[in-house]
Amino acid sequence: MKVWIILMVLAISGCDNNTYSASPGFSLFETSSGVVYLINQSTGELEVISSKKTLVLSAGQIFRDSKGNFFKYLGDGETEKIESLVEK
Repeated sequence: MKVWIILMVLAISGCDNNTYSASPGFSLFETSSGVVYLINQSTGELEVISSKKTLVLSAGQIFRDSKGNFFKYLGDGETEKIESLVEK
């Protein structure tokens, strides 16, 4: 009998508890334009997860990456890093 009680305690303690969650509730929301947001339901914060918007660069166009560096698109997948946008 003691073996069964021990096995039951081990089995129950190993199960997921669905009555509470250690992490805040999050939801995904997609707009009609195709942007997907992650919404923190506790704080109301929004984070853009993905966007279906495609950017097409033409040769000679200047763009900035996520780190703030500027680049000039040369064409054929080639770029050149630009140190300053102001000509000397």
